[in-house]
Amino acid sequence: MREIRINFNAANMLPDGSELGLIGEHNATDLVITPPSEMAECEEITSYTAAFATEGRIIRSDIYEKAETITVPLCSQLTQDHTLGVQLEGYDGKGELVVKSKLITGLRLLPSAGGDEAEFVSGASGIVS
Repeated sequence: MREIRINFNAANMLPDGSELGLIGEHNATDLVITPPSEMAECEEITSYTAAFATEGRIIRSDIYEKAETITVPLCSQLTQDHTLGVQLEGYDGKGELVVKSKLITGLRLLPSAGGDEAEFVSGASGIVS
């Protein structure tokens, strides 16, 4: 399992770089997110959600209890496109949005082979489509 750290408090928020893995590579990467200090110190916030921007859609993660870091796996919905943005949202005990972090853009997924699976033919010469 690959871990990519995002630290909203650091000058370099992406110390592991912006490459998250390959398109279609589901549940192979965890994002370990350190919330901004303003969110971590806000007593009103009791939980976090990561909001991902991909192809004009917003996909939200599960809800995570407030902690020093949260770990969010990149599921199949998040590994379909070449780029991804992430923003942390802080919620209060009633489930109301309190504050959002900066949006980090430019997270990248590298191309990979795709298409329908074909039956493997042993002994055949050339490429099987």
